[in-house]
Amino acid sequence: MIPAITKKLLGYWHHFGAIEKILKQHHKTQHRTATINADPKLKAYNRAKMGKNSKVNK
Repeated sequence: MIPAITKKLLGYWHHFGAIEKILKQHHKTQHRTATINADPKLKAYNRAKMGKNSKVNK
C-alpha cells in the first residue's frame, strides 16, 4: 500500500497481515474477472451461469 495512506490508517501495522491477505485476494479476483470479460465466450457463459443462479436464489 501507499505509505501516505498507511500513516493515516489507525491500527494498520497491527492488522498488516490480514490487510495484505485481503488485498491479494481482491487482486486475484480482479485479474480473473478481467480474463473472463476479455473472452466473449467465457463472458457469455459466466453471465448465463450468474443468471441461472440468481433465478434459483429468488
